[in-house]
Amino acid sequence: MAKDQKNGNIVLVNQCNYDLYIWEAWEAYQSGPIKVPARSPFRKDIVSQYDLPKNRTCIDNCGVTYKVSKTQKLIGGKGGNQLQFEFATRAGLIYFDMSFVDCVKDLRYRSGDASNCPSWAEGIRIEGQKPPQQTYGCGSLECGPKDMCIHNGDGAYYVDEPKQKWNLQDPVKTCPTYKAGMELYFRTCTQNGDIPHRVSSLFA
Repeated sequence: MAKDQKNGNIVLVNQCNYDLYIWEAWEAYQSGPIKVPARSPFRKDIVSQYDLPKNRTCIDNCGVTYKVSKTQKLIGGKGGNQLQFEFATRAGLIYFDMSFVDCVKDLRYRSGDASNCPSWAEGIRIEGQKPPQQTYGCGSLECGPKDMCIHNGDGAYYVDEPKQKWNLQDPVKTCPTYKAGMELYFRTCTQNGDIPHRVSSLFA
């Protein structure tokens, strides 16, 4: 169970012309599939604390994953069908990344085929708010349409340990806060136009 915190929001912005399904997950928890219709956003409070098994609670360095698929069935592992947006809160910061580990195929040294990854062909981006909205100094990550996006400290995860396996820094960026009012956008199909974001959360 997530703890009620006065945090900002994660917004998955489905700019695709097709529906997507997402699952929210952390240690010992995974939601059922949530449909995010074409050309619509999904908004969720940033989870910074949650219950763990054996009466434990995560209160710092708490990671959350949003698994994204074109279907209601997730297939993990190499050649699977799930794109992952991931974030963790630690010491007042939020760290975020995108992962193709569970959808890439034909993996080779610093190379791989991400065509199974939802919206890879149309572009993916993670970013914070921009003017005229209040900005919070967030970094950004982008994988352009059909771009392999394997870079040193940027792009997407193709392997789980890029430093050890490919001598590349982890593609992770940060926001200096996750307080109320801040929003972090996980955008799919970025080659399409933006859409309005101000909607209610799909989770209670």
